[in-house]
Amino acid sequence: MLYQAQKAGKLTVIGLYAKVRHPQYIGFVLISAIIFDIIVLGAFLIVKAQTDIMVIYAGAIGMAFIFIGEYLFLRPHRFS
Repeated sequence: MLYQAQKAGKLTVIGLYAKVRHPQYIGFVLISAIIFDIIVLGAFLIVKAQTDIMVIYAGAIGMAFIFIGEYLFLRPHRFS
């Protein structure tokens, strides 16, 4: 919808872009979400490190597999 409205030279009046016009609003929401994630995940890591460290190891290994898989998948598609 945003692409069609921009192509036609009109304002989007449906969805999120109808309410949020200034880029700072989107940045504020993004930064707030990141801060809340850090707080909640930090608390989770502290609690889990005290009770069950294997959960943290399993999560770290899973994330490593995901990053390696993305690297191997995107490697042939790099733009020079």
